[in-house]
Amino acid sequence: MIGAFISWRFETAACAVIPIVGHILLMMVPESPLYLMVDGRPEEARKALMWLRGAATADEIRSEFIDVRSWN
Repeated sequence: MIGAFISWRFETAACAVIPIVGHILLMMVPESPLYLMVDGRPEEARKALMWLRGAATADEIRSEFIDVRSWN
């Protein structure tokens, strides 16, 4: 129904914006802490876990970080 009011080119461009913006936002999300631990990057895993949990300090995620480290 939108095609009756706007051109198909504008509609296509508008629909392309959503996945492009989603891709850009997804690039800002860190890799999973478990993957980083398995890959041998524990400090990056700690930072990723803090970012994902919204924790301000490493003490707030200490027990969960120990759990992630035990999976490795």
